[in-house]
Amino acid sequence: MDIDDRRLYPIFAHCEDKSVPIIILAGGNAGPDLGSTIPVAIDRVLADFPTLKIAAAHGGWPWVHQILHVAFRRPNLYLSPDMYFANMPGMHDYLKAADGFLADRFIYASSFPLSPVKGYRDWFETLPLKPENKHRVMHRNALTFLNVAS
Repeated sequence: MDIDDRRLYPIFAHCEDKSVPIIILAGGNAGPDLGSTIPVAIDRVLADFPTLKIAAAHGGWPWVHQILHVAFRRPNLYLSPDMYFANMPGMHDYLKAADGFLADRFIYASSFPLSPVKGYRDWFETLPLKPENKHRVMHRNALTFLNVAS
């Protein structure tokens, strides 16, 4: 199903009512073709459910500029580019956003088993993020997303 398939709306409504966040596979090789991951579908859902928190697993890659724009306009979208952060096209745009205007909405993930947990974390630690933003991405933003006090 596409992310904005109306058959999913009762689930989205229930999760929004109960303050349960949703993680959606929204990038990489999700779906039968690239049309399954276009950010406009996430944008529609976020507009229809403005208090539902959604995390885009795989960070909406390869639609990096588009998903960054959706996150800019929809404060209920979190991005978790995981393995698509690592030396892939768009990496520097993710990095600028995570260290700037979207520092409070990036969530670290390794993409295990496709990337080794420790090796990916060690690599991630070398990224030129401000220390406070690295802490947000690797810890605090996930707590906020999950509605857990930090």
